[in-house]
Amino acid sequence: MAVRYVVASLLAGSILSPAYASDAQEPPADDSQEIIVTAQRRAQNIQDVPISVTAISGETLEARSARNVNDAVGFAPNVAVTTGPTGGSFGGFFIRGVGQLDNSIALDPGVGVYVDDVYIARLQASSVDLLDLERLEVLRGPQGTLFGRNTIGGAISLVTKNPDFYDTSVRVRGITGSRDRYDLSAAFNVPLAENAAVRATAFTRNQDGWGRNVYTGDTFGDISEIGGRLKMLFEPTDTLTFMLQGDYLQARNSPSHQVLLGFNPLAGLTIPRPPQAGGPFFRPGISPTGVPFPMGVSEDRSTDRSQNFASVPNQLDIDTGGVSLTVTADLGDLTLKSITGWRSFDEDSFVDFDATGFVLYDNASILRQEQFSQELQLSGQIGNVNFLVGGYYFSEDAFNNITLCTGSNQPRLVARCLRSRNNIWLDVESIAAFGEVSWDVNDWINVFGGLRWTSETKDQANDSVLDNLDGVPTVLPPFVMPPPGQTRLALPFTEVSETFTAVTPRIGVNLQVADRVRVYASFAEGFKSGGFNGRPSSQQIISYDPEEARTYEVGLKADFFDRLLRVNAAVFQSDYRNQQLLVFTAVSGLFETRNAGDSRIRGFELEVDANISERFALRGTLGHLDGQYRTLSPQVAGITLDTPLPLTPEWTYTISGEYRMPLNDMGELRVRSDWTYRSEVSYQLENDPLERQPGFGLLNLRTTWQLPDDRFDIALFGTNVTDAEYLTNAQDSTSGNGIAFGGIGRPAEWGVEFNMRF
Repeated sequence: MAVRYVVASLLAGSILSPAYASDAQEPPADDSQEIIVTAQRRAQNIQDVPISVTAISGETLEARSARNVNDAVGFAPNVAVTTGPTGGSFGGFFIRGVGQLDNSIALDPGVGVYVDDVYIARLQASSVDLLDLERLEVLRGPQGTLFGRNTIGGAISLVTKNPDFYDTSVRVRGITGSRDRYDLSAAFNVPLAENAAVRATAFTRNQDGWGRNVYTGDTFGDISEIGGRLKMLFEPTDTLTFMLQGDYLQARNSPSHQVLLGFNPLAGLTIPRPPQAGGPFFRPGISPTGVPFPMGVSEDRSTDRSQNFASVPNQLDIDTGGVSLTVTADLGDLTLKSITGWRSFDEDSFVDFDATGFVLYDNASILRQEQFSQELQLSGQIGNVNFLVGGYYFSEDAFNNITLCTGSNQPRLVARCLRSRNNIWLDVESIAAFGEVSWDVNDWINVFGGLRWTSETKDQANDSVLDNLDGVPTVLPPFVMPPPGQTRLALPFTEVSETFTAVTPRIGVNLQVADRVRVYASFAEGFKSGGFNGRPSSQQIISYDPEEARTYEVGLKADFFDRLLRVNAAVFQSDYRNQQLLVFTAVSGLFETRNAGDSRIRGFELEVDANISERFALRGTLGHLDGQYRTLSPQVAGITLDTPLPLTPEWTYTISGEYRMPLNDMGELRVRSDWTYRSEVSYQLENDPLERQPGFGLLNLRTTWQLPDDRFDIALFGTNVTDAEYLTNAQDSTSGNGIAFGGIGRPAEWGVEFNMRF
């Protein structure tokens, strides 16, 4: 089977439309101009790294009109993302079919996001703004040996620009465009001494949303953000370096634009009744909490996807930031590195899960989170052996209050409903020891191996109250749902705790089979700890087991024609066990986390860079996934072995190009286009009809006029210029809640951008 994928990769390379050359605009003259990455926690030429990795410079991401990580990862093969129903900085990343959909703090990501080597623990905070970025790296496959927590599917690493000892510079960037958009950012680099420098960046982003509420006039998808980053570099000696940095973001946005996709007025509930009275009976037209559906629910939708009918406030408030200190000591043949990081994330948000004017399934959330991490690395070279060993400590405190309306029969915009008030407290403590060795056997054979031991303890507490103080009638008996005017304790304060441990290896061989041609083969295991359900629907908090992934990979990295053509390819198979996925529980109307089963995922990735001439560059990527369940847990209903895995597109590809036209004394004109495509995916486990997104493509265009001295440029750009309609998330629970809803992606937009550099 692996041979078939190798052949498929080679065939794909022969027929692929040419695509845009990577981050260098001219053919590199020597190895020092190659793309340098830190995919193995040390600086290396990307062509020498035995990992399937995509590296994109900050300048290229700006040219592609990418605002945050969600926008950026679409240019990497076999990567999918959902913004979730909240939007904002939520990043539900999937790499090679491995990720996490649920935004509950009881769940961990399946793809780890790192900013300057500091891990971002929460999905809600992971779609980081691309502020003053040096490059972004997307590493596919388990990266737990060196990167650590929750990189079972892969890792996304952001590297920001460092201060420069030798250059005083200022850059100002401004954008104006569709829906009253205005962005402004400035970056300053100031040397303080021969061995000290500071780099400061500040920005503001503002734009009206693309969904307008027909009842209130409010817009959804608004952006109103201010933030910045400060980095200070100090080298007191030739062998000691301190990098201190801090960042902060304040966002006063609005939730993403959600619409009603479907309504089933016959959805209902089985009502308990004594056997002597005929036993239980099915009652249609009511919510899972026994509240009859209000009249007119299905009327709150339109063929005009810009219309919004939500009954929730347009509020999505985020305050997040952190500080980190990286200390590097050169000990001669050894290098000692310490990375200390602290971060916090606060979010107050509303989501309308029914996307109608009725207060039917409305959600209010308060999230407070803090994290601390400390990593020590000792690296060096002994003869032909490079090594890195280290230790890692991580702790997290998080609290989430969720108030969910679980049924109402009141008129539109009347905030009376039966509520479920849920609190969750989570403390995580994780420790790990790791190491990796790379041995150059001779000039063309390199073997490598690594191991990581992890022990992670999760302490969780929950309580839940059913609140019917609004006096909403319910057909369920009082011992199930509180009658009007009363409350009932659904779950008393309950604490649970468990420790999860794992040992995850990585081994492989990296061969230089010809000049600038390498072939590698590797095996890696990934681990994501278990935990406890974050939405308990009974007196018991149900646990779930850890996830595991075993990935076998063979790859090719090659430069041809004096590096005018670059071809990187990989084929792989992942055995994915105990997938932690969200399952609908009809009795509560809530979603709970279960280990859905085991699956096997096969596929390949291909990336081609071609510098056709000094003026014309092309780049293309192609990804293919073949995912299939091998076993299913009896806890999970509604799917079969033939059900597609969520957010696992069969095909992803990108085609990009840029042409540069000299204008003599007037500078240079650059014309570029970027096309990304993703085939059909399901946004949920069950793959119900209304949670599927058919395949779609997005086209971005840009024309830039670079003035002769390179200090000024102005660009006209458009994103999604074909105005493709697509969903960013979807849930189809018409059989239970009677509702299906989804988020509408950004429509066509235009803008003008200017840059000044001094």
